[in-house]
Amino acid sequence: MDLGTSTDNSDASQSNSGNTECLKTISAEDVNPNVPSRKQLRRRITVMMGLITAASIASLLPYFLIQ
Repeated sequence: MDLGTSTDNSDASQSNSGNTECLKTISAEDVNPNVPSRKQLRRRITVMMGLITAASIASLLPYFLIQ
């Protein structure tokens, strides 16, 4: 599309509305769908902390059972 070369107002308004429509519809997920959202990252961190806590408790169980 050639912007700026046409003097017809209808072409300019159409290309303008098209550009703003594209800007409105593009979000962070559309740019790169492989990047997880904040909610997914928070959930993933919570799950990992739970797994680390469970693993540390499980590794300390023999020590407490021997006593």
